[in-house]
Amino acid sequence: MKRTPDDIPALTGLRGLATLWVLTHHFWEFIGFPSIAVGGLDLLPVIKNAYFGLDMFFVLSGFLVVRPYIRAAQGLGRMPSFGQYLLRRAKRVVPAYWANVTLLAVFIGVGTGQSPMSTLEYFGYLGFLFWYTLPDQTMMLNPVWWTLPVEWWAYFLLPPLVLALKRLPIWLWLGLVLTFVLWTRWNLVQHFFAGDTSFWWQPLDFRHLRSRFDQFAIGVLAAWIFERGVSAEQARRVGWCGLALFAIVFVHVGWFVPRWFEDAIRPWMYFNYTAAAVPLAMIILAMAAGWRPLARCFEGKVALLSGAMSYSLYLWHFPIFVWVFKYAPIVSDWPLPARGFIALVLTAATTWTAYPCSSDRS
Repeated sequence: MKRTPDDIPALTGLRGLATLWVLTHHFWEFIGFPSIAVGGLDLLPVIKNAYFGLDMFFVLSGFLVVRPYIRAAQGLGRMPSFGQYLLRRAKRVVPAYWANVTLLAVFIGVGTGQSPMSTLEYFGYLGFLFWYTLPDQTMMLNPVWWTLPVEWWAYFLLPPLVLALKRLPIWLWLGLVLTFVLWTRWNLVQHFFAGDTSFWWQPLDFRHLRSRFDQFAIGVLAAWIFERGVSAEQARRVGWCGLALFAIVFVHVGWFVPRWFEDAIRPWMYFNYTAAAVPLAMIILAMAAGWRPLARCFEGKVALLSGAMSYSLYLWHFPIFVWVFKYAPIVSDWPLPARGFIALVLTAATTWTAYPCSSDRS
């Protein structure tokens, strides 16, 4: 039977737990950054470094989204229509996002009596172009939106990446990808040291596709290897290597460079995306190839349900936290545990309600 992105349950569960990881980080922020330790071991690095979940999203997208193109390039099916491919991407990403943008604008406008954005800014949001239409120093209505343009514009690059992989020797393909990545990051470093804080080279440049290109490309390469066939023994070896490498990266960043994310303007952080993406892609490849000891960890009911609803949960959790903890009438004056409980219940209810607009996203 022909494989599809939706029949690898472990990857659905992996996406769900990555989303819950991000949610946990934001919840921890809203309840006042409490210290968390078990048996004397400081667990804050685990919560603080939830942005590794975002790295997982990007690698997963590279692995899942273009598998039909990969199968076609390897002679295992018909080449998909680029227009139909983009239409499927739009159906899975755009409706829930547009609903999120519009409803938040309406709720804020009703609550404050003022429009939270201009017409230009609104259409900039709808077109995934808000970095170019928002005034300088203006925060997004929903901070989690920054990942959506990264993914959306990556969708246009992924099929050409696959076709290039078909036509070029893999060593040359890797060399070209690596050259682009190194050139981009070297330019970031140069502009950083030159003190250039213009839009194109601002310190928050890690939120743009050019800084995440390698993560998508590494996901594409993992999918290419997967479709060519991976034995159970190969999956086991790749899985163990991926886990070991990821543990090294995570422990280094989490426990030995504790202010890595807070000091994001440091130029060397741009090279950590590749270091994170490689082991994550190996883990994804091993799970997709059926390495059961790892796959079983992500096939529980909570993980699978969270994965199915991950997009809706991702879009709505942050604005709900803001409202409950800061602006909700009466509730915002309640004790912190009560507000936390209300925030989680409302997040779950809203996620469930919004799920039909965001289902089947891969």
